[in-house]
This record gives sequence, structure tokens and C-alpha cells, in this order.
Amino acid sequence: MGTTLPASRGGVRSSATAGIALGTAPGARGRCPGGGAGGAGGGGGGGHRPGHGAGRGCGGRGGRGGAREGGRRASPWARRRARAAGARAGARGRGGRAGRGGPRRGGSAAAAPLAPPASAPEGGAAAGRRQPEPRRGPLPPARRPGLRRPRARSPASPLPSPPRPGAKMATDGLHENQTLASLKSEAESLKGKLEEERAKLHDVELHQVAERVEALGQFVMKTRRTLKGHGNKVLCMDWCKDKRRIVSSSQDGKVIVWDSFTTNKEHAVTMPCTWVMACAYAPSGCAIACGGLDNKCSVYPLTFDKNENMAAKKKSVAMHTNYLSACSFTNSDMQILTASGDGTCALWDVESGQLLQSFHGHGADVLCLDLAPSETGNTFVSGGCDKKAMVWDMRSGQCVQAFETHESDINSVRYYPSGDAFASGSDDATCRLYDLRADREVAIYSKESIIFGASSVDFSLSGRLLFAGYNDYTINVWDVLKGSRVSILFGHENRVSTLRVSPDGTAFCSGSWDHTLRVWA
Repeated sequence: MGTTLPASRGGVRSSATAGIALGTAPGARGRCPGGGAGGAGGGGGGGHRPGHGAGRGCGGRGGRGGAREGGRRASPWARRRARAAGARAGARGRGGRAGRGGPRRGGSAAAAPLAPPASAPEGGAAAGRRQPEPRRGPLPPARRPGLRRPRARSPASPLPSPPRPGAKMATDGLHENQTLASLKSEAESLKGKLEEERAKLHDVELHQVAERVEALGQFVMKTRRTLKGHGNKVLCMDWCKDKRRIVSSSQDGKVIVWDSFTTNKEHAVTMPCTWVMACAYAPSGCAIACGGLDNKCSVYPLTFDKNENMAAKKKSVAMHTNYLSACSFTNSDMQILTASGDGTCALWDVESGQLLQSFHGHGADVLCLDLAPSETGNTFVSGGCDKKAMVWDMRSGQCVQAFETHESDINSVRYYPSGDAFASGSDDATCRLYDLRADREVAIYSKESIIFGASSVDFSLSGRLLFAGYNDYTINVWDVLKGSRVSILFGHENRVSTLRVSPDGTAFCSGSWDHTLRVWA
């Protein structure tokens, strides 16, 4: 009945012959979609043509253990496994693989004459059973010798997906940075050209023009009054227009109004915060303004009944987003100008507290400001931590001139009495004079022996002298025209933080971190 076959891979020579003849040889997954699976020791699954029950050509998965059983009757457990395998193989259709123990390729087993599925013995799992319907739809490509299935792309390297409409690409930021860098380089080149044009006009120094001017003689000033009452560093002070009263603010959170003649305290206000860094007298002398780390400017009236509380009549005028560094009334009591650590200056209405104008242009904290004399127009100058001194138009809010020659923070600025120039003091240990009409720096006041920063500057009434307070506890007096130092004033025991000349020019007052104020004349 059977023909002796050479042993195929996974089969046994002696028992495979009888197995094939009886329909019990292990079947292999075939090319026909209708093939079943052979049970363990039973025949291969029936194909859609007679004789396609086993081998590589057609059929389902060969029964596990077909070669091992060698023609013996399969156990119930093996039959159940074979039926399940046949159902899976029939569902998959073409291109199946050989079952365990059966021939993996067609070989000699496929060439042997096989009995039709209908004549298979009872042990055949696929005999007499309804075969699963062929798989519908496109068939998967058959596995051929030497042909590899293309590998799926690794999840680690997904295909690039097209950008969503309106999505911002990473290259957009790169282009923006490149554009910003090009604009910065263009601005620097224009600034360099502007400096070159200024240098062409800078053909002579101020001290060269003033060579024929007579030099000043010995200059002597002494401390005439010492005002004591603050419990911490004095940070700011201002004169009243009556040439007698002084207002000062301190790190102890107190604002005191002094009589400079008698050294008496006329008023005292305790602020809700320490570090009251700014204070100013109103032009009428009827109010004072102050502020600091509370980020706002408060106005206190000085005319009230004896039964009234001064603090109860306080008005909060200005509100910044950082500390208040300087404040000054305009030519009336109704408007006040402020500078802040938020990098801005602002003009406010005192009565309503409304913001009238804001000034943006500094790149860091604004530390100081000064209003131009009333006859020169509505301008003011400011200085800050960005090493810039900027001149502003209060009506338009625009910067009309800017100077950047200091090498460190600008702590103080002050207009020349005529309003045509201003001086600045900086942490770079120099004071500088800027001529607004020439649009350039015209003088530098410094010495090699001066290594500490200048904290405050002011002009004498005539404009010939420049007073500068330094962090080395001294006050230097400079000849503005000659550029030479004419006097050094000693007396303070800590750094000089503020300095102002009286309205009539007969004296000046200085405040220090030694908790005192001194009146010099």
C-alpha cells in the first residue's frame, strides 16, 4: 500500500511509509486556502483538490507528533490539538508552515501518492468535518525560499509626519533668532557710525577751551549743622523752596522734615516699609512725597490742624511693579515724576492718581532722575543700571537723547543751572558732563586715587563747581571748566548717599549711611 520514502526533515524513515499510506503522516501547511490540519498520527488536512492532504503543496498544519506516532492511533488529547491547529491553518489559507515533527519543506513526502481525504481512517482529524471557509480579501504574499519579508520600521525611528496646519515649527524660532541677531548687529554698526560722526565734531576738550579762564583759589567749606534723628542709613533728602526746611528718608522707614537752622524736627512719618529710597518737597512747600520698597509713591500734606493725623491724609499716587528709586514734583504740586526698579519712569496726576505718561527705554533699573529748569522746556534726564543717561520729552514720552559712556551703574544725574548740560555720577568712580547742544560728553572728572563710586552729584548755583559724594566717605569739589579737584570735604563716617545744594546756593546738605545729615557752608 505504501511506498518507502526517504526521511524528510523532522520525520522518521521507518514509520513515515506506513503513516503516509494510512493517511497518518504529518501534514504541512500548503498553498491551498481550503486545507485543514492533520491530527496527531492522523492524515493531513484536505485541500481543495484530491491528494492535497499533506506536504508543502497544500493543506493545513501537520498534526503535532505525526512522525513520532508512526501510524499508531492518536489519543483524544492529540486529536483536540489537531482540530484546533486545523481551524487556525484553514483560516490562514496559503503559505502555512509545517507542524512540529512534520516536514518543513515539500521534499519527498510531497511527491508520495497520498490517499484522498474522504478515505482517511477514523484517526484523521479533518475527515468528515466541515472545512472553514477560505479567507476573503487580499491574500498575504506566499513565503518563498530566499525571499525575506520586508521588516517593519522600528518605532524608535517613525516616519516624519507632515506638519499640522498652523503648527509652529522649531525652525521658526531659529529664523527669529537669526533675524534678531541681524537686527542687533545692524544697530551696533549704526551706533558705531554715529560715534564716528560725533568724534569728528569732537575737536576740542572743555578744559582746553577754558585755559584762559582764571583758576579758582583755595576753597574752604565746613560743617555748620548736623542733623541727628534717623536710626539707620539716610538714603535721600531734598530742600524746600523756602531755603530752610529739609526732608529726608532713611532705611529705618521714617521720613523726617527738619528745620536746618535750628536742627529741630518739625514732622515725622513712619512708612509701612523700610528702605524709603526716595523723597521730595512740593514746590509750594505744603506737601512731601516719598516711597521705596512698597513700590508706590505716597504724598503727605504738611498743612493740617493739630487734631488731625498726618498719616490719615496720605495719598497713594504712583504704583510701580518694583521699588521706587526716585521722585520729583514738576513745576506744580499737581504732577509728580517717578523712577522705579522696573526700568520705567512715569508721570502721575497727584489729585486723581492717574498715570499721565510712561517712559520706556532703559534696559535695567532706573536709579535717578532730574527735571530740567522750567525755562528750558518739559524734559528730564534719567540714569540707571544699564549705564545709560537718557533725556526724555514729557509731552511725547519719547527719548530725545541718550548717552552711554559710563562703565558702570549711574547713581545720580543733575542738570546744569542753565539746562544746556547735565552731570552724572557712577560706580565707575567718575563724574561726567554732557552737553546737550553738542550731543556728546565734554568732560570727565576723575583721579587715579579715586577708586570708589560716586553716589550723588549737584552743581553750585553758578555752575562753576560740581559737588560729588563718594563711597569712601568724602565729598569732592570739582572745577567744572578746568576739570580739576579744588577741595575734599571730610566729616561723614560712612558712604555719602545723597547730596543737594540749597535753592539760594549758600549751602548744601549731604546725607550718609552714618545715620546723619550735614549742612555745609
